Amino acid sequence: MMADNGRQAANAARLQAMADGAPDPVAQMMGLEAPTEEKLQMKAGPVVLQRNDDDPPSGGTGTTLGGMFRTGMNGIASFFGGLNVRQHSYATTPVFLGDATDTFNANTAFRILSQGPVGLTVPGAIRGEGGVQFGPRIEGGTAYAFMGGPVTTTSDAETATISNVVQDGHLFGGRVDQRIWEENGRVMTQIFGTGYGNFSRINEVMGVPLFTTMAHFQRQYIRDLRD
Repeated sequence: MMADNGRQAANAARLQAMADGAPDPVAQMMGLEAPTEEKLQMKAGPVVLQRNDDDPPSGGTGTTLGGMFRTGMNGIASFFGGLNVRQHSYATTPVFLGDATDTFNANTAFRILSQGPVGLTVPGAIRGEGGVQFGPRIEGGTAYAFMGGPVTTTSDAETATISNVVQDGHLFGGRVDQRIWEENGRVMTQIFGTGYGNFSRINEVMGVPLFTTMAHFQRQYIRDLRD
């Protein structure tokens, strides 16, 4: 019981600090650089960054299961000059993340997700900042969605929006944007996919259940922090 009380107190202090605008103390204890306010501002338009040659492998090559699948599908699409190439769009229904309190609000949820483990916001991604396994999402960095491919991870603190913008070699085209807001004392989120590229119908059919599931994982992660 005493251990549970101590964990609850530590989580409450962490949430309060993040609500006040402080960087994530867990990331600091791990020796990871927390994003600054400047980093949290998304540049206008999609920004595609190249990985450094000395970055640890992160599942982006064709040697992984996801990479081999992606390489094969992209090769087939290229052979036929494109498959189901058109504009696509989809949106999840809003998902409840938690009740707004003095220590938890839309800004807190945004900071938790935009600074938290990269897999919380990029489906199937394993390596985060600095190539650390299950490390934090990094502003302007590159993450690899399992089966999908490389995306540039950005965020906009003013609108509480988290974005993944696809890079060359991704199975699908476009971007995914996640909005977080408060409504009637409840912190809510909704995820939108838009763009142009191959396999648009697959993207629309799979996008909603995939990102709805991801939002529910985010809710559980936040609940664990608050308990």
